[in-house]
Amino acid sequence: MLRDNMHPIYISHAWGGDSDIIVEQLVRRLEQEKLPYILDTRDLNYKQSIKHFMLQLGKADSVILVISNKYLRSEFCMFELIQIYKNENLQDRIFPIVLEEVKISKSSDRLEFVKYWEDQLAELHSKLRELNSLSYLDGITEDLNLYTEIRNNIAKLTGILRDINTLNIRIHKESDFMPLI
Repeated sequence: MLRDNMHPIYISHAWGGDSDIIVEQLVRRLEQEKLPYILDTRDLNYKQSIKHFMLQLGKADSVILVISNKYLRSEFCMFELIQIYKNENLQDRIFPIVLEEVKISKSSDRLEFVKYWEDQLAELHSKLRELNSLSYLDGITEDLNLYTEIRNNIAKLTGILRDINTLNIRIHKESDFMPLI
């Protein structure tokens, strides 16, 4: 039985690797506590709009972020994080779990992600220059705008994540996610 009058908790993560293991453990714990949650792999049905789902996630009252290097390099995950940021009160609404592989404590570490998105943006610009006509590129233009927005915000967003005591994976696992719950 789910708790009444409770908004569901969204889970934002990149598919694969350690993120999937953490999400499985987390879901088990949320279900034990009878906490309602929304997870893309379970709740996003065939033919539903991925963008609409991500926009809803961006408005959610509570979002657990499972941050991996893959997450910080995923246009879908970064779109979700930017949507959360745009809907204000980011720090009140997010509950990050940062995997050990993620290095964001030093500015030089965070600049690696800025460089990654600059490179993605440059690659997209380069491919656009190879085209004979720039007509009818609506979807590509949206991607170009998204990559620019990610590039412009990645340092700020990773800086915010750096400043939050997210504990570490060992503590989360040993406590069965009790501080997060």
